Amino acid sequence: MKPEHSRHVQQEMDRRGIPLAVVESVLAARAQEVPEHGDGVCYQSQVEINQKP
Repeated sequence: MKPEHSRHVQQEMDRRGIPLAVVESVLAARAQEVPEHGDGVCYQSQVEINQKP
């Protein structure tokens, strides 16, 4: 099952210049899962983009 990206996720990807490939790599090898409202889950990992953590 492929997760759905919320409108907020897409807006933040655009605002921060985060490529979809980076988001997909975090989802594939996430370091942390945090329960969100309802059935939502926030997947988190620290990554470096352009020498910025």
